[in-house]
Amino acid sequence: MSTNKLKTIGITGGICSGKSTMMNYLRELITEHETLQTKQQSSSSEANTHSNVPLIHFHIIPTDELGWKAYEVDTPCYHQVIEAFGSLVKEKLGEDPSLLVDAQTRQINRRVLGRIVFKDQQLMKKLTDIVWPEIRRLIEIEMKKAEDMATENYKVVCLIEAAVLVEADWQHGIDQVWVIDVSNVNDRLERLCKRNNLTLEEAQDRVNAQLSTSEILQKLKEHNEKTNEQVESVYVDTFGKSLEQVKEIARDLFQTKVIGDWK
Repeated sequence: MSTNKLKTIGITGGICSGKSTMMNYLRELITEHETLQTKQQSSSSEANTHSNVPLIHFHIIPTDELGWKAYEVDTPCYHQVIEAFGSLVKEKLGEDPSLLVDAQTRQINRRVLGRIVFKDQQLMKKLTDIVWPEIRRLIEIEMKKAEDMATENYKVVCLIEAAVLVEADWQHGIDQVWVIDVSNVNDRLERLCKRNNLTLEEAQDRVNAQLSTSEILQKLKEHNEKTNEQVESVYVDTFGKSLEQVKEIARDLFQTKVIGDWK
């Protein structure tokens, strides 16, 4: 929750919507700000004056990495997934159940798992009921770290990148949610096929398994109506925009929404 010490921003959007590109640009802007911050602090110290650049720490929570952590070998989540879906490799795919787990690394084969769940909403829910609570627990640990770092003289911006941020109801306690979108679905499918080496059907299954952008925005609106929290929604459509244009959008949002009144 936003205070004069802590601000929490979620970056979300469907698969291949451009949210990782947005986060990469934000990382560049964070580096620029931190460099400027250090220089001005040094100059102010030498001149015995006050710096006009706020002392801000940026704490980034990449939930993709936390998702991989949830699936780590021998964690409770790992064993629950194998127990729940191991037999379905044969039943749903007609293939050897051993394919769910790599024989050498013992890691779960998430592509095989995806082929099982992306066509079946009930099985998808079964999987998310196992995995999402664990990812949420890991997110809360990181958010607590950000909260503990924040002081009156050391402000913290916590950035959370998560494709299922709203779908999983992780928006509680977050001040802003940026919804990154590519409004042309065919463009998203093309990106996804190329990036993940998927067939068009596999890519379509993954897109269909997620909330649409309009559903995400509607859910945020309903959240604000039903709770005492007021999450600010920021919609960004990157379709038809060059990388330089997306970078300018990121810069504007960084100045107005991230730094904001902490300038």
